[in-house]
Amino acid sequence: MKKKPLTPEQLDDAKRLKELFNAKKKALGISQESVAHELGVGQSAVNQFLNGINPLNVTNAAAFAKVLNEPISSFSPSLATELAKMAESLSISSLNRLNDKPPGTVANSYPLISWISAGNWYETIEPYQLSDIEIWPESTKKCA
Repeated sequence: MKKKPLTPEQLDDAKRLKELFNAKKKALGISQESVAHELGVGQSAVNQFLNGINPLNVTNAAAFAKVLNEPISSFSPSLATELAKMAESLSISSLNRLNDKPPGTVANSYPLISWISAGNWYETIEPYQLSDIEIWPESTKKCA
């Protein structure tokens, strides 16, 4: 079976990625081999992404973005848009799931305190009244 050719958009993404990779590899001290390790693929697969032989997907684009310290949109606007839609869908479904509590489920809530109080690992002695605390995030965990 013959491999499906890349679209012009995918070829443009590969070209932008390769230009970005070549511009930053010296400063970041990276190579195709180190990127391959990060992606969990061989060096030849990285070469195929950079040269437009194999198309990028969201997972690989995210890994390249992490290694290059660049947003996905800097080399693939279409994949960045696709990822944004996925994230939006995920957050909507997560919110719906939080609102659909099974009958009899009691959500626990706890006062949100400042990092200054929480970060010191000791009991806060500040004169808080329960009525003064404005934010009470819900949790599925029970803390004692």
